[in-house]
Amino acid sequence: MFKIPISSLKDVISFIKPNLYPEKNEDGLPQKEDQCILETRCFVKYLYGSEAYTTTETKVKQRVDFYIRNRRFLRDELNNSCKIEFNGRIFDIIYINFLDEFIEIRGELNYEITN
Repeated sequence: MFKIPISSLKDVISFIKPNLYPEKNEDGLPQKEDQCILETRCFVKYLYGSEAYTTTETKVKQRVDFYIRNRRFLRDELNNSCKIEFNGRIFDIIYINFLDEFIEIRGELNYEITN
């Protein structure tokens, strides 16, 4: 059985669900507002990161595992279209594993830096 001490849930993350059917403003243009469905504490396990350098840009990739307490409503709400906000950065969800007491979520951060 997988155990994480509750005292190790120190970092804060937010789950952001994209708005697939945005409402329109007074000009008739769609407003794109994403919805924060949950803000909770988690245990973070850094897996690996990589950097690729070219003459014009640097590509950075980082994978992180997030462990949160299992909540019943997340079974329907949480999927791969959601995003995770952690330390001011937005991670894509690539893997979700519902364990007994916890949920394991693997996030991936990709970004480019132009030189």
